[in-house]
Amino acid sequence: MPRPPTRILCCSPIADPAWRWLAPAPGLRDLALEWHFFRRTATSPLERTIHTPDLALLLACRRCINHLATHGADLLVTHDPRITFWCALLTNWRGLRVRHLDASFTFATLPGPFKRHLMARAFRHVDRVVTFSRAQGDEYAREFQIPPEKIDVQLWGVNRPPTADPTPYLPNSLANGNKPYICAIGSNRRDYRTLLAAMKNLPDVPLVIVCYPQNLAGLRIPPNVHVASDVPYPATMGLLERSAFMALPLDAQNVNCGHGTLVAAMHLNKTFVVTQSPGLADYLTDPATNSPTGLTTPVNDPQSLSRTLRTLWYDTPQRHQLATTAHHFATTRCTEESTTAHFRAILQEWNLAAPANS
Repeated sequence: MPRPPTRILCCSPIADPAWRWLAPAPGLRDLALEWHFFRRTATSPLERTIHTPDLALLLACRRCINHLATHGADLLVTHDPRITFWCALLTNWRGLRVRHLDASFTFATLPGPFKRHLMARAFRHVDRVVTFSRAQGDEYAREFQIPPEKIDVQLWGVNRPPTADPTPYLPNSLANGNKPYICAIGSNRRDYRTLLAAMKNLPDVPLVIVCYPQNLAGLRIPPNVHVASDVPYPATMGLLERSAFMALPLDAQNVNCGHGTLVAAMHLNKTFVVTQSPGLADYLTDPATNSPTGLTTPVNDPQSLSRTLRTLWYDTPQRHQLATTAHHFATTRCTEESTTAHFRAILQEWNLAAPANS
């Protein structure tokens, strides 16, 4: 008698209905997998206005666990520790048992001591968590009392990001003639204060920033800096692809974020200047050649940042060499195929990888 497909419940803060994580991945097509997605989609005025706690996120978790209680499942996959917390809590409260994997266990900022205590208790019921760097794994094991054997370090793995024409989001001075510029994108824990201070020392070097307006609140924008907001993701990647290189300033040395932006730049054949952070150390050297993928600067140091940006701006051969190394690193170590292979290994370990048509 054929074995029924493995039923996977996937709960995520990503509202886009087109996002289906690894469900369409070629590396899983030979397995009998049945996917069910639950998303943080605000469908009422209350969900759109109540953010503490995040009502839309909480209700997504409740829908997921209600489905688990009614229909059962072989595997619960969550993305984001907040969703993992609520799903683990609800599952335990209702006496349900299911294998639980957090496939993207990462915090931009750690919660306070009381929340960490509550989360640590809930995370006891999670079978495996995936972090994107060794520093993250060490920190989360310590802060949430997660046994090290439950933590997998898997580098951020995605396909090359889609790109679109960025011209509508560039000033005329840059849009005409494809003039080069530095690009900085993102919002989580970005230190745009230091970056803008550094750019004052580089008046002839243009910078394009893509972020939310609140990221720059109270900051004075130098004339050589152009700011764009509400830019669609493909156009943001187009801005990055057209740039000379990327700046990634972080507001503290122990920040564990920026992986997605960094890997996107690498896939687009761009090098970068990034704040020194243990959470990004795994991405800064290609082990195949022991060569750097980009340059680093100390935290909150405008003078060092401006010197490093100037070096990379004017040293074209070094910039191209770093970009080549970064691209090789991303295409060999940070791919959807590597993420798929890791997930497949977990399915096999937990005896959930039944072949299709078996």
